[in-house]
Amino acid sequence: MGQIVFENVTKEFRDEKRGVVVAVNNASFTIEDKEFVAIVGPSGCGKTTSLRMIAGLERQTRGDIKIDGRIVNDLRPKDRDIAMVFQDYALYPHMTVYENMSFGLRNLKFPKAEIDEKVHEAARIMGIEQLLDRKPRELSGGQRQRVAVGRAIVRQPRVFLFDEPLSNLDAKLRIQMRVELAELHKRLQTTIVYVTHDQVEAMTLGERIIVMNDGIIQQIAPPDELYKRPRNMFVAGFIGAPTINTTTVKYDGKAIVSPDFTVEVPEALKGRLSSYVDREIVLGIRPEDIHDANITRLKGEEAMISPRVRVVEYLGSQKLAYFDLNGKPFTAQLPSSSRIEPNADWALAVDLAAALFFDAENGWSIVGN
Repeated sequence: MGQIVFENVTKEFRDEKRGVVVAVNNASFTIEDKEFVAIVGPSGCGKTTSLRMIAGLERQTRGDIKIDGRIVNDLRPKDRDIAMVFQDYALYPHMTVYENMSFGLRNLKFPKAEIDEKVHEAARIMGIEQLLDRKPRELSGGQRQRVAVGRAIVRQPRVFLFDEPLSNLDAKLRIQMRVELAELHKRLQTTIVYVTHDQVEAMTLGERIIVMNDGIIQQIAPPDELYKRPRNMFVAGFIGAPTINTTTVKYDGKAIVSPDFTVEVPEALKGRLSSYVDREIVLGIRPEDIHDANITRLKGEEAMISPRVRVVEYLGSQKLAYFDLNGKPFTAQLPSSSRIEPNADWALAVDLAAALFFDAENGWSIVGN
């Protein structure tokens, strides 16, 4: 079993210049046994501090942390039955791969034969059996990462904790390691908590994602829900690449009105926007919901615009077109068959059926897909 529970957990640090700094503010969540949960957010949001509190490397200021129903506030890291993989791998440079992987078990006085069996099994799972006699300086970044994960596997803990483990790898190797970590979770059936600042890693790995900002949990949901039904503008802007386009518009009771376009709102949406008549709201449009009007079959509900295109990036299977709308930078994600050109006025169709709307004053979602 590897259930983790945060109950109103707060972590404060004291800074000589800034006074009390709240790193994690009244966080509550439950991570179920065998679940893969990613904690994501920008630098300084509290995600790594949360992970370190689970590990026992930081002590919370207030609240309780439970593992399998047992309060672990006062337990030392070695007594929590967890294994942690760090961003910098934390391998002992003077030890071989075998010695690094067996270090924890040797400290716990496991029998030599059992240690050997566990190390070789973990090495087989991670595909590093041929590296057991090498030292870390002889390994590539990807190989060191596999050793660090293998060392955690050897422990056979209830919970694996990963602290931005792929950030030092190149783009191609990160993709490969993401696949391997997903397969590893299926094979081991163990709880994994994975901290990252990379929303692509979070979206591809996490069964659920905890989004944090300024020490506060913004939303906890599966990837699809975060993308389609973000709770607020922060989540909408953080999840998704390219990032969502936003602009302030006014709803007059019938239509969305902007200096660049006016489009009638579908009947199904009017009731949910009824309290925002004659008020400013924020319209959010994902780049893939802006279409080249010259090659797309339109439904008649789109807002038609003809902005001056600033830059076009060709990415093989798609093109990214950058332009300004209502004084804000916008991005359209178009198929490679589009003949859109920079420094030209181009007919684009904004799909309002896929739009997100947010309260202009507090940033909370009004209505989603």
